[in-house]
Amino acid sequence: MARIAVVLCLVLAVAIPGLARSRGNGREMRIALVAGGVGSQRKAESVACALRVPVQTVLRHPDGFAARFSDEEVGRLGTDPDIFLVRPDPASWLVSILSDDHEVVAARTRELEQLLGVTSDYRYNTRTVRGFAAVLGAAQLARLSGQSDVAVSPDPVVYVVFYARGTDVDARTDELERQYGFTSTFRFYGLTGFAALLTKSQLVGLATEPDIEFIGPSVPNVVDPTRGGCLKSSPRLRRQLRAVFVRAHPELAGKRLRGPFRVRFASFRPETIEFGGVPKDYALATFFHPRLAAETQPESFSRERGRRRAWWLSLGATNGTICTPAEGEGLIPTYVVRAWLLPPAGPANCFSTR
Repeated sequence: MARIAVVLCLVLAVAIPGLARSRGNGREMRIALVAGGVGSQRKAESVACALRVPVQTVLRHPDGFAARFSDEEVGRLGTDPDIFLVRPDPASWLVSILSDDHEVVAARTRELEQLLGVTSDYRYNTRTVRGFAAVLGAAQLARLSGQSDVAVSPDPVVYVVFYARGTDVDARTDELERQYGFTSTFRFYGLTGFAALLTKSQLVGLATEPDIEFIGPSVPNVVDPTRGGCLKSSPRLRRQLRAVFVRAHPELAGKRLRGPFRVRFASFRPETIEFGGVPKDYALATFFHPRLAAETQPESFSRERGRRRAWWLSLGATNGTICTPAEGEGLIPTYVVRAWLLPPAGPANCFSTR
């Protein structure tokens, strides 16, 4: 009996961590970075609503948020143009100090290291790069949100590097590539420089090159402001959707809608006014009814708030896929479909509703 008890204890010691991981559905803490011009708070709320994943921390330096995502959910985030990078947590970051005074940079580096409780991997205090590189977690990055004189970049990241005027771009870039072990992705001949994915260790040498005038990270910006924001589902909204759905299907008159009726993502309100100046809400729901379909089918609810009109846009037998026109907007605007963060399905303009 004693031997059996020992064996059981060993089995539980090995199995419990695995069970804990399985309960987490394979989710790991990650940091999603949003493009310039996108509000971190609003994007975090939209992603939390669409993926039903609670956001742990909203960040300002860098702009983004932290949450536990599975690999499949990370793939869905990759379809969102507002999100340009998803990183592990913790990860390596470059903290830039926005000052031209070398003494201020040195003092602030020490202060920030103490604030974050880290020892820097590298310190930079040159004309082109000022700050430090360190491995940081989301909680540490959150402490930088109130620091107005810092900017945070992932390591590695694409940098834009400009030379002094008159520099031979090809010859000099070839030389630096051999010396520091990187490959430029683009070369500028009018402004004399290049773009390349650079690590914190490569920056140590490049920051001391006398003919380099500027080094800065290249962060994507979203030019088109046409985006949707997520509204969480509520019992009132679900009742409204169900009632409008029944009204839109006369064959259900006098019959009780049976089977599950699930609102996958509640409602989206575009920031811009389209379609004759009337803002619209959108929702995606799935239903099953033996008189209508043999399997679950997606449909889209659209509501014009100004005119108090609502209707269903039946997508028919789509086999669980929504495709947006490659050349423009369809019944459901492309930015709305993208905001739902549906999994990709086949072609680039098709998404799965399963």
